[in-house]
Parts: sequence; structure tokens; C-alpha cells
Amino acid sequence: MRTTIRIVFIGIVMIGTVWSNTQLVLADHAGHAQEHAAEVSDEAEGQATPVVVQPGQAIVEVHGVVCSFCAYGIEKKVSKLPFLDTEQFSRGVFTDIHAHQVTLALAPEAPVDLAAIVAAITDAGYTPVAIHLRLSGTVEGQGDHYVLSDMATGITVELDGQGLGDLLGVGVVDLQGHIVIDETFDPATQPARFSVDRVGEGA
Repeated sequence: MRTTIRIVFIGIVMIGTVWSNTQLVLADHAGHAQEHAAEVSDEAEGQATPVVVQPGQAIVEVHGVVCSFCAYGIEKKVSKLPFLDTEQFSRGVFTDIHAHQVTLALAPEAPVDLAAIVAAITDAGYTPVAIHLRLSGTVEGQGDHYVLSDMATGITVELDGQGLGDLLGVGVVDLQGHIVIDETFDPATQPARFSVDRVGEGA
């Protein structure tokens, strides 16, 4: 009987120790999130590597993602988004800690909520700075602006780039580009500004 009590007591102590250490690790990592972001920001200055987005994906540039624990924290939050194809990657999310990018596999024909993507990453403790997308749709003029609604995701954006007027009336076009996440980003009240990087088939 005493042996059994001793074993149970030791087990409880070990579980408590592991739990305590885990909380310390989590707290320590959270305390370094902004330090990670500063490191990445310094490292990224001067770099202009093109981001290539595959069909059915979105790539988010994220400051502060530099280790596997960062990746786990982001994937845990982002994988809950309802418009991901959870059969791909790890529940629809892949984090490249070397490129500081989070790739999302988008479910076919599912409406995509850009604000929800930003909120999930921010809630994980990191800073999304840009979302790279491939969009297909018809370019329309609205005053002195050009807009496009993506046929697959339902995302509506205001286009920014050269020669956009040439795309009016040509039917469906394929675009690749990016949306900067800054203080003007508010897709609930206005279309996000989409900077066009490439136009045409296989954009």
C-alpha cells in the first residue's frame, strides 16, 4: 500500500514539474516574440526575393517566425480557419521559418476572409506584413480605380499597378500580387489594395 502511494505521489510530482517547465518555456518564448520580429526585420532589409504563389494557396509574410515553436504556435491558430484545405500540409498550413512565410492551402470555392487570416496570426503573437495571392476574375473600373473579384475565393481587391486600363473588357485575367498589411488594411469596409506583380496565364 505504501509503495503504491509513493508511486502515485512521484507521478503527480513529475507531472507537475513537466507542466511547470512547459509554462516557463511558453512564457519565455512569448517574451522573445518581439525580439524575433526585430531580428527578422533587420535581416529582411535589402532583400527582394520574388514570392511565387501556387494555385489554391496564399502566402503570408510574418515577422517573428524563426523557430519550430513559432511555427507550432501559428499553425495551431491558423489551422482553425474554416476555408483551409486541411488535407494539405499540416491541417492546411505550412510554415517556412527560414523564409518567414506561412503558406495556406485554400479549400476550393470557399470564401476567404483576409481579416480572419490577419487576426489568427496576430492572436498567435506575430505580425503579418503582407499576403501574396493569385487571383482570377474580370477587371472593372470604379471611378479612377480598378477592382477585381476573385472567382474562387470571393476576395475583392482594388488593383494597384501599371497598364491596368488595358485589362478592361478582356474577360477573365490571372494576376499574382500582394496586399500590404498596414494601418489602412480594413477589408470589412473597403477592398484591400492589391499590388500586381505579374499578369497573365501562370501568373
